Amino acid sequence: MFRSWTHSPDSFRRIASVAVRAWHGTTSSPFPPPSRVNVLQVYALPVRLDSSNESEITVHPRLPKPVNSFDRHAVSLAYFVRKWRFSAADWFSEAVVAPLENAATTDALARTILNRGKKLAARPGIVEEYFNKMVRREVDTVEIYIPQGIMAPGRARSMISKTLLQWCADSSRHKALFMKWMLIAPFSVLVGKVLLPGPGQVLFMYCLFRVASHYRAFQGGQHLLRLMRKGGDSIKYIESPEWSKEIKEVSATGQLGWDQLVELEKRTKLHEISRTYVRTRRALLER
Repeated sequence: MFRSWTHSPDSFRRIASVAVRAWHGTTSSPFPPPSRVNVLQVYALPVRLDSSNESEITVHPRLPKPVNSFDRHAVSLAYFVRKWRFSAADWFSEAVVAPLENAATTDALARTILNRGKKLAARPGIVEEYFNKMVRREVDTVEIYIPQGIMAPGRARSMISKTLLQWCADSSRHKALFMKWMLIAPFSVLVGKVLLPGPGQVLFMYCLFRVASHYRAFQGGQHLLRLMRKGGDSIKYIESPEWSKEIKEVSATGQLGWDQLVELEKRTKLHEISRTYVRTRRALLER
């Protein structure tokens, strides 16, 4: 998979096309795009940890409408980077993680490395950071779609509200992390430009990425908290039979494995909802 992304010339045009159409809301999604640039659509998804009917919940933001032409170009670049990153992660999983899992059955060191790696991947904050980054300053309404008939509306609202408030509280940590990466950035320039030209540029680019991500996550979390305190129509809970139908069509039992998640993402064009689900479930199991 990694080679297919890095060696296919058409992949660049395909990724850019999908990214731009997603932000314009012109992909063939069963859900209408936001009516205004000020609206953020969010889709709730039950996360089952076992075969019982009890479940936790996660929420995933849909890509908002672009405010201007800069937004449209920025998302294309971001889509490139994320797809390459995920492809690299898939390659790493096959080349490194799979052999470690085989060795972990008999080797204590391999088992320790594998367990620590899983805890790092399931660390709290990954889903929160992604969500908060989507809450831009222009947003004045958050529409939260709950799958009708799959979860009790009252319980779903309570769980979602609790989750969002926790993410608002957690967003304060991004202020300190923003300052941390700002301090590291000058050293990354020294490494990339003087000590290790070429490969050192990766560290510099990663620093810029972390600085921008933590800034956006902090600002988004604070803005989300203001919207939740404001109440009224700022946060809307909508029971959606269409969302429920899509979930049931990929999984009649409600159990969502990786194949079902990928199919759900393809059908709904809710980009990266599969990874949000997996990260949430992994973090819950590691608690």
